[in-house]
Amino acid sequence: MTNMLRLLLVLIILPALSCTHRYVEVAKEGMSNYEIMVPADADSIVLRAASELQRYLHQISGANIPVADVNRRDPEKHAIFLGSGFNDEVISAHTIGYQAKEKDLYIYGGNPKNTLYAVYRFLEREQGCLWLSPEAEKVPETDRIVLDAATKYRYTPQIETRTVHSRLFYSNHTFADKLGVTYEAFPGYVPGAGVHTFHRFMPEGTYYKSHPEYYALRNGKRLTTQLCLTNEDVLRIVTDSVRSYFERFPDATVISVSQDDNTLHCQCDQCAAIDEEEGSPSGSMIRFVNSVAKQFPDKKISTLLTIDAMLGQNSFEQAKLFKESTNVDGIVLTKMDGTGKGGIVFSIAEQLQLPIAYISFGEKLEDLAPFDPEEYLTTLLG
Repeated sequence: MTNMLRLLLVLIILPALSCTHRYVEVAKEGMSNYEIMVPADADSIVLRAASELQRYLHQISGANIPVADVNRRDPEKHAIFLGSGFNDEVISAHTIGYQAKEKDLYIYGGNPKNTLYAVYRFLEREQGCLWLSPEAEKVPETDRIVLDAATKYRYTPQIETRTVHSRLFYSNHTFADKLGVTYEAFPGYVPGAGVHTFHRFMPEGTYYKSHPEYYALRNGKRLTTQLCLTNEDVLRIVTDSVRSYFERFPDATVISVSQDDNTLHCQCDQCAAIDEEEGSPSGSMIRFVNSVAKQFPDKKISTLLTIDAMLGQNSFEQAKLFKESTNVDGIVLTKMDGTGKGGIVFSIAEQLQLPIAYISFGEKLEDLAPFDPEEYLTTLLG
């Protein structure tokens, strides 16, 4: 009987203990026993993240939660720690996350900007906020902010550069931050070397007169439309030029090695043989870009898959080959001034998981513009 009573007592006590610390109550009826803690050396972005968290938590619950640096922490209060400095784990610069530990809450990113992103994800996922447009958002109101004590979230994006080429984000940086979208056209890139770079690496005014063989052979004539990608000197000069750009801009991590904006590729015997072997004019381009990339293992060499709006379904086979052979990072839709409207590009983008970066309504550099889905659909349906 005594053993039975002990067993009953254990069964009663264990559920009671399991209920302890099951929830973290951040605010109740307009009051809070929390502080938002930032590192003593917090930069302006982390301070902005703290201000945004403070503002939205007040809007949600009516509670005014103070912001203070960690050296001025009130020992009588619980804390919401902001920034990676409070997390002992080694994480990627692009990782975001948050976690409840006992009565405290940690919201962090691998760098200051991603700490700001983490704040917005926390408000979205845990508080139900929605960022609908620069002028419209949904912020629920409640008299109690409560988190499960086991709350834990961490995310590392597979794509580090998440640029959406739209004036919506270029003109509204705060809204872009809320959606985790960068608003630089080519973040991390060497300035001026983000797209169509062959002419930058080998200006025709410098090389064509003395070395026409460096350029595309078309119908028996050397044209400056593209480079001859099987010429060893061309590979050497482009590689040296890429190296020079990285030396001039040591903080840059990416450069584009990409064809100029036309389809007049080289048809010399050597280039044609590779293209025939690969089944597409992209073949010689793929091999050339990969050869350059091998010389810069600590950098990223990007390129562009250019889809001609006139080619239709044939574009998909070309895109598939290109994607299988190299790290394609974007699509340029060209010749939109013709009869083709490039609808195949959406199938390519979806099936190959590639962003549509640019659209061209002509064959000149000034005809190239960032791809804006709304403008494209307006033109297509109009």
